[in-house]
Amino acid sequence: MVPTVNVESIIARLRRKYGFARLKHVRIEGDKVVYFIDVSGVRAKVYVYRNGRVWVKCPVKSLSLSIKREFQSRRRCFRR
Repeated sequence: MVPTVNVESIIARLRRKYGFARLKHVRIEGDKVVYFIDVSGVRAKVYVYRNGRVWVKCPVKSLSLSIKREFQSRRRCFRR
């Protein structure tokens, strides 16, 4: 079972912090879910693996860490 996260809650928190954020696309690739997110004009790919590991590909390091922290938050995980 692939872990499910509350993406709407994560996007809302990023929107409050950075002013603009939206979920562009979601894709399931084998054992991972890929979220394509646009935050203030910066595109980020968030990979959530079956074991709960989160990997973020983003050109801005601070934004990458912020997104990772939101996705790893236990409050926003439905199941691991």
